[in-house]
Amino acid sequence: MMFPSLRGGNNNPGIKEGFLGEVDDILDAVKYLEKQDYVDPKRIYLGGHSTGGTLVLLAAESSNRFRAVFSFGPVDDVSGYGIDSGFLPFDVTNREEVVLRSPIYWLHSIQTPVWAFEGGEEANTDSLRAMAETSKNPLVHFIEIEKATHFSALAPTNDLIAKKILKDTNENSNISFTKEEVNQYFNK
Repeated sequence: MMFPSLRGGNNNPGIKEGFLGEVDDILDAVKYLEKQDYVDPKRIYLGGHSTGGTLVLLAAESSNRFRAVFSFGPVDDVSGYGIDSGFLPFDVTNREEVVLRSPIYWLHSIQTPVWAFEGGEEANTDSLRAMAETSKNPLVHFIEIEKATHFSALAPTNDLIAKKILKDTNENSNISFTKEEVNQYFNK
């Protein structure tokens, strides 16, 4: 497992670009992983939560290097963060800059299996629903976890993902989820 630290964060050099150069940082981390003798370059999975969930969608839209991608609580359009959020260090009035950084506009370019999850309560549920309605890409899947929040969805769903990764041994990824399967952890 690798947790890359991105430009301008955690005392790293560079400046935060807000969902642009940070995607390059993730892809550079993958290039590094692929060269490690203990890593199977055909079995690299990517996951992220919230801002990280948005970033992993953008990475999946930019590269086919991943066996599968798991996005928790992404936003569809980064302008939803708001001008004063600190996440948008660019001209948010420039629609082209916003579109470049917003996953909803690039879902069609995804070439590997992607699973996006979000809670149905106190969460980015509207973003998940908007992307689900927009996407025509059969590789991209959206699951709303009805009785979970933006944060409570993480632990049980990550446990399920980990179990499926261990069984993902075919030539191509055989990971799949149903809404019922994911929601069963939260209907108790």
